[in-house]
Amino acid sequence: MNALNDSIWWGLGAVTALLVIGYLVMEYIAWLERTEVLVVNGGLRFVARGLQVEMQRNKERVIVQTARGHYSQQPDKQSPPKVTQGALSATFDAIGLRIKVAPEVHKVPGKEGQQATGYCSLFFDATNTHSQLRIDHVARKVAADFEQFSNQTAIWIEKLEERKAQQDEARAQAEAEAQAAAEAAAAKKAASNAARNGSELNPEAQVALWRKNAGFSGISSEIGLDEKGGILWFIDLNGDGRITLHSGRRTVHTTLAGADIRSIAGELEVAVRDDFWSPSEPDLRRFRILKGRTPDERRAWKERLEILRNQLEMQTAGSR
Repeated sequence: MNALNDSIWWGLGAVTALLVIGYLVMEYIAWLERTEVLVVNGGLRFVARGLQVEMQRNKERVIVQTARGHYSQQPDKQSPPKVTQGALSATFDAIGLRIKVAPEVHKVPGKEGQQATGYCSLFFDATNTHSQLRIDHVARKVAADFEQFSNQTAIWIEKLEERKAQQDEARAQAEAEAQAAAEAAAAKKAASNAARNGSELNPEAQVALWRKNAGFSGISSEIGLDEKGGILWFIDLNGDGRITLHSGRRTVHTTLAGADIRSIAGELEVAVRDDFWSPSEPDLRRFRILKGRTPDERRAWKERLEILRNQLEMQTAGSR
């Protein structure tokens, strides 16, 4: 009887011991696979046994610390990759970083295809620096929890990259506009320099340049040259009242609106509004032209200019 009781107690003890061992094993496995996400200053931190991944929003970077990793970097195709293995820490710029979770598989002898091992690998690929950090043999549960964290990180990275793309586009547009403005200013300066010195170009080329800058070619024009072939004065009149005038090394492209036209000592003086004219600053720029032309020629030009000026003033009055 005693022997029977002893065997029963020994059996119960063994069962109890197995249950305790099983519970401890389960607790140990749970401890190995325990993960948490912590809110830290300026970001989030994923923590698992032997692994920490911190997303730093304020510094726009991701820091990875692992007890077992494989880090490689190859700045160019000609150089061999630099490889570091074991416990390491790696810092990545958020922009250009791609994070991936992939199951580990192996070939089973005698069977087709590959079989999952129950573990996963984590990949951190930095496209900007051509570097990669790989962490192998990560428990499936840890990898699943990390994948949720990495999805949040990917959304944050996508927003950063969209913002950078918009900034780059705005910067490129501003640079293009600045370059275009600089080129236009340089062209205007070159044209102004040429206008101030008619001898820099031959008369035909100079007139062509003035007409290009004015945006029209007059239906009536006259030019006066000095003994060296330089331009002393020039008038180019269009039928709609637009006019180009040059004398005294000054050139203007304007209209006859508000013009003052006078005959003065063998010349015709035409005073017109320039780009700086305003009702508060009504001064006109004066040009003397037609020197050397006959009185009848000057008279005909004066009448023609006055007719077009009066037409412009009637059109302006009628539009009010």
